[in-house]
Amino acid sequence: MSTYFSLLKKNGLKMWGTFLLGHVITNTVFFIFYLLWYLIGLIFVFGGLATMNVSSLSPEELESAMAPGAIIFAVIWFVILMLFSGFTSSFQVAGSYGMVNEAVLDGTTYFNTFFTAGFRYMFKLFGQFVLIMLLMIPISLPIIVLEVIFFLIGNTDLTPLALILEGLIGIIIYPLFFLAVLFAPIILTAENKGPWKSIKISFRLFIKSFGKVFVTALSMLAAFIPYGIFGFLMVLLFLPADGADESVMAGLILISILLYLLMLVSFPFFQAAAMIAASLRYKMYLRPMVVPEEYHNHNGFGDGNGGWNDSVSPQPEPIQPNPADQPYPEQSDRPEPQQPDQPQQAPEQPEQPQSPRYPQFPTDPSIK
Repeated sequence: MSTYFSLLKKNGLKMWGTFLLGHVITNTVFFIFYLLWYLIGLIFVFGGLATMNVSSLSPEELESAMAPGAIIFAVIWFVILMLFSGFTSSFQVAGSYGMVNEAVLDGTTYFNTFFTAGFRYMFKLFGQFVLIMLLMIPISLPIIVLEVIFFLIGNTDLTPLALILEGLIGIIIYPLFFLAVLFAPIILTAENKGPWKSIKISFRLFIKSFGKVFVTALSMLAAFIPYGIFGFLMVLLFLPADGADESVMAGLILISILLYLLMLVSFPFFQAAAMIAASLRYKMYLRPMVVPEEYHNHNGFGDGNGGWNDSVSPQPEPIQPNPADQPYPEQSDRPEPQQPDQPQQAPEQPEQPQSPRYPQFPTDPSIK
């Protein structure tokens, strides 16, 4: 079995280049859409002003007349922008996990896998993204309720208490939720599950194997430690520069721009390192519960017990008849006919069981 560092050493550079290209493509597409969507917003705003007699209205009347429509338009504009951002990100995540799953399965991966998996699973991952956002609404209800209560009370002395309570709720609830959906995109791309079913399976893994899920999250965070240290050093670079002259400040600004570009370029490598850690731990520890039929066990999340009952009731063995109880066959005086000699056939060799593999695209006929 390939280890984490052997996979990273063999495929890390290839994944870095491919992920970087994917980020450039998706960010370019999003930037073009943002400019077009921004122009559409300006056209609607100035078009609405053109239909109104602005010169006869005071600033207060103009503000009150535009307020309801402006708020609704701003909300719709922002929601559509966020949905398109999630759509482009879905392509990036789908292609990235496609390459990572292939590397974990076969020990190597290919450049075209990023685009094949990206186009194949982007719609499913986008649906999963929307479902996760909808699930966050009831999870955020405690914070929303606290905001409403403290707003109705109107006591500014309670503002620190409100911030502390909201912070505690956010620190506890949101990390647990993201742990619960951590493996949803991996299950969707590796097993070709539906958006909702992969979320359900990820929640079951979170409940049944919380320790393994938590360690996986820690390993993904550990992969970004060098990246975080690098960013922290960039912040320290500007701390003693408050009283520096203009030439020193210009040099620091130039260095910071170069370091910022270096951070942008190096980010896909750390992304690949984190994804390999998650996918490898999924294959080693959690996948037998998702597809138990490939591991010949009964402790999976099948359609029967749902993975909650580990014990399997033994089936009774059929009773074999005792040869001593069978009657002797009658002997005949007639000689038995001679059978022609048959060539002896070599005994059939039993098929060797195949090791469990990742189905990159389980719907392909060649893998059935």
